[in-house]
Amino acid sequence: MKTLTLLLFTWLGFAASLHAQQAPPPDSLRQHLDYLFAPLDKAQIPLLRA
Repeated sequence: MKTLTLLLFTWLGFAASLHAQQAPPPDSLRQHLDYLFAPLDKAQIPLLRA
């Protein structure tokens, strides 16, 4: 019984640590800044030739 209890607590601790390591969702400001400062795809920009 002691071994089963120890195994259960070990498994619960492992599951809790995996849950704690998940990254929080990005906030709207971070998403907006990522959109503004995203690298440009120069293939999408038409070339102006005189």
